[in-house]
Amino acid sequence: MKRIIFFIIAFIICCFSFNVFASANYEVRTEDNLGVPSYIQVTDAKKESILSTPLVDSSEKVYDFADKFSDSEEKDLYDKILTFTDKYSMDMVIVTINENPKNSALAYAQDFYDYNTFGIGDTHDGILILFDFATRNVQIVTTGSAIKMYSDIRIDIILDNVFKYMDGAYYKAANEFISSASSYADIGFPNDDGSEPKPTGIAKLKVLPWAGILIFTFVTTIIIMIVMVASNKMVRKATSSRQFLREDSVKINLIKETFLGTSVTKTKRVNNSNSGGGHSGGSSTSTGSSGVSHGGGGRSF
Repeated sequence: MKRIIFFIIAFIICCFSFNVFASANYEVRTEDNLGVPSYIQVTDAKKESILSTPLVDSSEKVYDFADKFSDSEEKDLYDKILTFTDKYSMDMVIVTINENPKNSALAYAQDFYDYNTFGIGDTHDGILILFDFATRNVQIVTTGSAIKMYSDIRIDIILDNVFKYMDGAYYKAANEFISSASSYADIGFPNDDGSEPKPTGIAKLKVLPWAGILIFTFVTTIIIMIVMVASNKMVRKATSSRQFLREDSVKINLIKETFLGTSVTKTKRVNNSNSGGGHSGGSSTSTGSSGVSHGGGGRSF
């Protein structure tokens, strides 16, 4: 009897563990249960946006409403996000949807982040990616310190990496998002002009192999030159120029040429340098319906 009870309990636990990531759970908001974070000031103008935003458990991190990930894939993404948040003190959210009740992917992404309790610290630092299959758009939204961390240039590169897998490999696309965001967090904040900072500390160690190659090449060149100089010193010096010639091996013919005129051809050198526009750097921002400022960027697929 005890064995039967044990197996029943084990079966229930297994079923529960698999169903945790089976689909994203959410509540429908009501006038009596808006469920917004305490720092959001609720006004009549915001209520429509609030009511059209799913109320979710912010600890889940992966909200696969479009059912694009398997249970194991969703669990893997969740674990990687936890590692990201613990290491960088920055929240991360992944959302997929098949229906969008708002006017754009940007509005959905901003509202989803703002009207649920996402973000770390007083400035609610974090980054969210939305795979919107209704409007066929991928939207990244940054908040707090993540706005500066993920500049416009970095957002474009992250989207480039994600879009390598937007032909149906959505799990790989989400994985690439986490990987790219983590790589930039490792580097640190970009410069004010959007350029990447010079490596310091641990990051600088990655440059050392190239320095080693340069030093090795330099030392090898010096050794070769020393050997060549030493070899030349061992050669007996010639006392006469005749020693370089084999007798009767050279015939000299005297040729006389008379120049009647000269002709000079001039070719105009054209400067082919192109002057194009550059990127101003930094992060573009916009304000969501909540009044919170966000960075980020999006792209259609």
